[in-house]
Amino acid sequence: MGKVYQPKVIEIADEIIQNLEEFYEEYEINNLEYAREYFRDKLTEKFIEGKLDNEDGIFDQDEFEQCMKESVATSVLKSLQEQGYIQSYSDENTEEVYFLTEEGKEHVKKMKKSLE
Repeated sequence: MGKVYQPKVIEIADEIIQNLEEFYEEYEINNLEYAREYFRDKLTEKFIEGKLDNEDGIFDQDEFEQCMKESVATSVLKSLQEQGYIQSYSDENTEEVYFLTEEGKEHVKKMKKSLE
């Protein structure tokens, strides 16, 4: 079963993603589901803290820039993982760690050869 989000969280996250579509296109990110989920998670944190209706905005500028960077990184990593180029692991003591698969290593070799 997937995550369940508050309707207001879904609405705000969808609006953010819609307004940032061109930003994601610059990074050649076409599947926005990971970015959408990332913002939904961040907005859920704000909801729990009671900051979703903040008159000064939900995120300050630094916080929003960090969210944009992290959502791009998450989207790229998940895309590479879906393609089989990287895999990840995590445990209760560490953050998620990514590493190249054999397929990813072969792809890197091919890319290097094409650049020579």
